[in-house]
Amino acid sequence: MAATREDVLKALDQVIDPVSGRTVVQEDMIQGLVVKDGHAGFVLEVQAGRGPQSEPPAQDLRGDGAGRCRRQIGHRGVDRP
Repeated sequence: MAATREDVLKALDQVIDPVSGRTVVQEDMIQGLVVKDGHAGFVLEVQAGRGPQSEPPAQDLRGDGAGRCRRQIGHRGVDRP
């Protein structure tokens, strides 16, 4: 069964924003989420001036967080820019 938008959001809801201590979903940092043909794409949007402080969740989404998300939604690969 293919992952749904809700599956992806549930997986992303495990990634913590170190500034607020809340998840990137709770902080409304996930924008433009698209799920199509077994792939998910989105933008991690941060407030102006918070770029350096937001690197930990961005790194998490590229590293361990991506693995957790893939396992949760049953996806075997990840597309990287």
